Amino acid sequence: MIMKQTACTLLVAAAFLMLASCSPQSYLLPMEIRQGSVSGMDLGGGKTISVVYLSDSDTAAQSRHFKLAEQLARSLEDGYYGGNHEAVDLYCLDRTIGADYTARDTLISLIVRTGDDVVFLLHGDNPETETYQLSALDSMSGSDDVLSFAGKVADLGKEFAPIWRQYVFELYFTESSSRLSEAAALAEQMRWDEAADLWLKEVGSRGVYRRSCSAYNLAVACAIKGNKALALQWLDRSDAVCKLPASDALRKLLKHSSK
Repeated sequence: MIMKQTACTLLVAAAFLMLASCSPQSYLLPMEIRQGSVSGMDLGGGKTISVVYLSDSDTAAQSRHFKLAEQLARSLEDGYYGGNHEAVDLYCLDRTIGADYTARDTLISLIVRTGDDVVFLLHGDNPETETYQLSALDSMSGSDDVLSFAGKVADLGKEFAPIWRQYVFELYFTESSSRLSEAAALAEQMRWDEAADLWLKEVGSRGVYRRSCSAYNLAVACAIKGNKALALQWLDRSDAVCKLPASDALRKLLKHSSK
């Protein structure tokens, strides 16, 4: 899961809870959350991606295959890597007569050879109908199933574009901890790694609220970094200490985005 801050500014002043100074306080953080794609594939979370196309003895066909692979790579880079056009690797694979380019073993072999987490293999196109055929395998999805896609060349890559949904998070702190207050300011600036370092120092503190708030905030940070499994572990730890009001909403979000 990757998130981006919305145009709305942080509603810090309006979101403070009217609690005693020793109790947790929170502020609202409006974000847009990336939740998979129309294809059903979730390509976020720092996964590495390769696009492989087949060689062809026909020079014109070879050029066409390369352009299709490049089109897909650029679409993925725009959607998941901020437009970094060196993020997705491009490979040309020698075509073998009789090979099954939709087979699981074929795609697993490409995962091993490229060293990337996700491989897309363009193995068919029809210039007359301007259509393509594509196989894909995500080694980080928990499934070794090969996914097959086909469609119009003009639409290639669109089904993998991330879907963004607006969500408002709560982050917690206590006035009794300067670290939590400092981490809240860092999170407001989207400096999540620095904020997480401070929360990690607080999870072992004596204060119940400080431990719970820190673990909960680490769950949010892990979710933003795309590690949903670790986010759920931190949320479990927070709940075991002292369940915070926003816990159920965050758990529901994490489980929904994992499907």
